[in-house]
Amino acid sequence: MTEPSFYAVIPANVRYDSRLSSTAKLIYGEISALANKEGFCWAANSYFSEVYGITESQASVVINSLKKAGYIRIEIDKVNGNKRTIYLNLKKTYPGKSILPSPEKPKENTTSIINITRDILTNIINHYIKAKNWEQTIENNKKLLSDIYKRNGKAAKDLFSLAGESTEEVYEAIDFVARRSQEQGGWDWTLTTVCKKFPEFKTAREEQPEGAAGREL
Repeated sequence: MTEPSFYAVIPANVRYDSRLSSTAKLIYGEISALANKEGFCWAANSYFSEVYGITESQASVVINSLKKAGYIRIEIDKVNGNKRTIYLNLKKTYPGKSILPSPEKPKENTTSIINITRDILTNIINHYIKAKNWEQTIENNKKLLSDIYKRNGKAAKDLFSLAGESTEEVYEAIDFVARRSQEQGGWDWTLTTVCKKFPEFKTAREEQPEGAAGREL
């Protein structure tokens, strides 16, 4: 894991946010120290548990409170054992400024710039294939697999951008549309459909009862 910096940064809007516990504010500072070099960290709940003398469950609650307040962004790489990456949301904590370094984003000749790698794009399309139950159909069929990638590449990038570059939210949106299709007679859908229905997904997500995180939308 990345070695923390000697300095932890807790900006004023985090320090004085009444929604956050004192532990949450301290852990935000710890994340800023761990993220000092690259703008993100991979610290697990076990790390925060050991450093601050809390349980891993308590650490999870604290991390989620920082995410809910908009101070951090979390990505879960389900392909690689649910590895968690925590990013500082610098636009939220430092409007108009950049105090800590952010991961470099590739230049694109489109109207928007998104930080999407080939691996992330592959993971999104693979999740789409699983949600469509196409795994056996495309097995050993390289041409069909290639066609799926070509048809859905742009939509996958658009969806990643709509989700604020959160693969976790992309997967949830894909699963949301897959369930809606099953519930409503099995209509056909693509990643372009998921992009169009993303506002509907966000609304359903926001309307979830408090504490219902992780349940099906």
